[in-house]
Amino acid sequence: DLLEGARYLRRHPPVASVVLVKSGWSLAGGLILLQSIFGERVYPLWGSAAVGIGMLATARGIGTALGPLVARRWLGDSQRALALGIAAGFFVTGGFYLVFAVVNNLPLALVVLLAAHMGGSTLWVFSTTLLQMSVPDALRGRVFAAELALMTLGLTLSNFVTGWALDTLGWTPRTLAAVLGALCFVPGSVWLLLQRSPRFRVAA
Repeated sequence: DLLEGARYLRRHPPVASVVLVKSGWSLAGGLILLQSIFGERVYPLWGSAAVGIGMLATARGIGTALGPLVARRWLGDSQRALALGIAAGFFVTGGFYLVFAVVNNLPLALVVLLAAHMGGSTLWVFSTTLLQMSVPDALRGRVFAAELALMTLGLTLSNFVTGWALDTLGWTPRTLAAVLGALCFVPGSVWLLLQRSPRFRVAA
């Protein structure tokens, strides 16, 4: 079954490129870990790290809920619109995390974090929708399994490196937020290049 799924992806490069979208995002997955660090070290409220972490998680959750709704209303739901939304998602996430790395006040940080996760949830939902539109029913489970396996591997590596940089290299949370935010531009740029190629483009 796994070999059949791999053969399908090899024969369908546009689908294979969509499968790698979440993996690209997961390379900066250490940003999720950093939210707890920011809540504890940068934005504890009333002396409580838990309250700071909770506030940041709430902003992240609201942004995650709003992102795909706003993007669909703005861009539409054609395959071309979904592909454009994925690119925008990478750059919105990366850009707002660069801002998050330098802001010094909690209300502004919450707004910026909300906006960053609007981008992340958009690329997540839009890539899932493209796969549902493109993959035959009989192979869909195998394709999604491959996608999530690769994404989990990326998240594991990103969180390990993030923790190592904090604990061993002594990097600050702000420095790591900026580095990981900038890293989002790499898969975003690769996605845009792939969409210029007739071989990998998901829609005409």
